[in-house]
Amino acid sequence: MIKKIFFYTIALFLFSLNSGAQSISMIGDAVSGWSTDVAMSTTDNVNYTLSNFTFSNGGAKFRQDSSWNTNWGSSSFPSGTATSNGSNIPVTAGIYNVAFNRTTGVYSFTTVSTGFDAISISGSAGPGSNQDVSMYTVDGVNYSLDNYTLTTGSLIFRKDNSSSTTWASSSFPSGTATQGGDPISVTTAGTYDIKFNKTTGAYSFSFANIGIIGSATSGGWNTDTLMSTTDGVNYLLSGVTLTSGELKFRQNQTWAVNWGSNSFPNGTATLNGNNIPITAGTYSITFNRITGAFSFRAGYPIVTLYTSGGSELELITLNGTNYYLNNATVSTGNYVFRQDNSNSVTWGANAFPTGTATQGGASIPVVGGDYNITFNKSTGEFSFNYLVISVIGSATAGGWSTDTNLSTTDGVNYKLSGLTLTTGDIKFRQGNDWSVNWGGNVFPGGTATLNSSNIGVTSASNFTVTFNRTTGAYYFYDEVNLQVASPVNLCKGTVATSLTNYVYNVPGSTLKWYTNSSTTSIPRYVLITTGAPTPSTSVLGTKTYYVSQTINGVEGAKVAVVVNVLAIPTTPTTLTGTAAVGPLVGTTTSATFTTTAVSGATSYLWTVPAGVTIVSGQGTT
Repeated sequence: MIKKIFFYTIALFLFSLNSGAQSISMIGDAVSGWSTDVAMSTTDNVNYTLSNFTFSNGGAKFRQDSSWNTNWGSSSFPSGTATSNGSNIPVTAGIYNVAFNRTTGVYSFTTVSTGFDAISISGSAGPGSNQDVSMYTVDGVNYSLDNYTLTTGSLIFRKDNSSSTTWASSSFPSGTATQGGDPISVTTAGTYDIKFNKTTGAYSFSFANIGIIGSATSGGWNTDTLMSTTDGVNYLLSGVTLTSGELKFRQNQTWAVNWGSNSFPNGTATLNGNNIPITAGTYSITFNRITGAFSFRAGYPIVTLYTSGGSELELITLNGTNYYLNNATVSTGNYVFRQDNSNSVTWGANAFPTGTATQGGASIPVVGGDYNITFNKSTGEFSFNYLVISVIGSATAGGWSTDTNLSTTDGVNYKLSGLTLTTGDIKFRQGNDWSVNWGGNVFPGGTATLNSSNIGVTSASNFTVTFNRTTGAYYFYDEVNLQVASPVNLCKGTVATSLTNYVYNVPGSTLKWYTNSSTTSIPRYVLITTGAPTPSTSVLGTKTYYVSQTINGVEGAKVAVVVNVLAIPTTPTTLTGTAAVGPLVGTTTSATFTTTAVSGATSYLWTVPAGVTIVSGQGTT
């Protein structure tokens, strides 16, 4: 007999005691470069500190055991909550005490008192009158405050958060402040990098530099092509010629803060995202530094899909004639294509999902769904095509190089019949591309998840495959060998259901059920004319039914479905072990229990009171 050991709520406590101490360090070009870790100190394996450390301008991250397997980052400075594999922390040069909580990710950089004057900004354009936001310094002369958002209004520099000593000037966005000077009038709201020299009084309010860099640009990966901005948030670069290749957006011509994406010609870039794949052309580029939204527009007229009172979807073009928008969610309604967000020039037709639109034509009666949309501005031809879903893999005839597309009538439920598979691997993917793909670890059916493992095909045959793009539910129905769940084990006296529930036939096929009246090895099948049987559970014993599936008028082979009606197992009568369970709950004490084996039983289910954990032995005596 195998013994069961119960541990109580102290289990979590014991786990934490056995956990080894973790080494946490900082790394980055703001610290000592990306190849050298600077260790932090801890007394409890949770809270870590780094004291009186001089940082440079640049990026920094926390990491565990001097390895990238576990690391934390964030886009916030001087404090925030770091997340696993987050972006580089954009550090402003200074001397700081750093605190980091390994469990919550909360961190802070606190300026070390160096005897330098404390300089801040104050005023209605910033934190408010008699309110202060501190600036940073490493030499007591040059002070800075980066990435700070100002409104229109007045602003002054002041010492020790007091109006006793202030500097200002009437000039904006740069000038020379004098002690007691008139407040600076901030005339343009925006997000600024602010600099102030306490000795000379020189100051400046400048927007962060945003540029593009990469193999698709004239400067390659060595030189940034800077964008322009009027508010420090929205950036523009007009008439730039790009070659086929890749690029990224980055801030202040360093990699501390950079953005990328898999999408082109528009999308939402994320911090430290992938390189953006570029098609050669001349573009006007827009980028929002806060949201990451970007677009590459070739300077052609804007064409949108528009419905009165509803949303407006902008289509993409690379030549000013052919417009498209992939993976667009469109609600049911009447739509037209229109130019430059105006009803002056529209195209429409009383046709869907394809047709030829004419200027001023009738609205297109769109049925809601997810579509790839195309429109030719010269000919008026348009189409709303459901997203393409395919299977690909070593189990298919095309291997990993050729997709086999499924069909759909609603853009959600997809199906393919007559799919020949060998043993091997297979995945679902969208648009014949790896950007969106699904996998799973169950065959012949299960729920696929994005970017998951290959589905292992374990039997070669012809299949009908179904896939739901929304839920990921899939099934490979064998067209040759009908799939059944057999044997069907039922307890005597329980309520049985139709045996159809134990058969996985090809959707659209019909089932025929049989009994075998032969008493010899040669079967004599008798058709059950009333359809699928529901077995009786009143008498112990075994009965075998046979079922076949008919596809396109052709009946396949019969497959046995064995039904066993079994006696209900007797209840275990003897329980051996510690008797006083109640007083043990919530303590560190363990208890061991056993029971005598029940004849015919193959598994045992143990239940325990609240606050008790079964450590081992579930399913045994």
